[in-house]
Amino acid sequence: MSTQSRSAVIGALSTAVVTLLVSGCQQANAPAPNQTPMTPVLAPKLASQVTWSGEVDDAVTVNIQASKAWSDNVSGKGVSDTVTNFVGALPASAVTTRLVSKSGRGMIEIVQQPTQSNNYTAAVRVIDNDNGSSHYEFTLTW
Repeated sequence: MSTQSRSAVIGALSTAVVTLLVSGCQQANAPAPNQTPMTPVLAPKLASQVTWSGEVDDAVTVNIQASKAWSDNVSGKGVSDTVTNFVGALPASAVTTRLVSKSGRGMIEIVQQPTQSNNYTAAVRVIDNDNGSSHYEFTLTW
């Protein structure tokens, strides 16, 4: 076989191999029959939240607005040793807040959802009816 003939055969084989490779790649990326193509799954958005804790004697209301929190004494000696940690600010829009965890010997409840009329302030009541103060903690999400 002449050099020219060998070059023609090698060229033809190379073209055939490239065609098979490209065709195989396209088929490998195509969905199987009766199967829908995969769609990317987005990671879930982490909930914005605030975790509050403090020593409560009797009853306090914890107010949350944007990324600040403050306590109003309802009765008793009030609250001390407070710690507040935000993950995102409470938005200036009507959202629904939820207590997702709470601890303490008394009662913790949401008493106000953020609305335009209360300047988008959520409020949580902590009531400790036993003698002396006790440690309370809650996480509020939105």
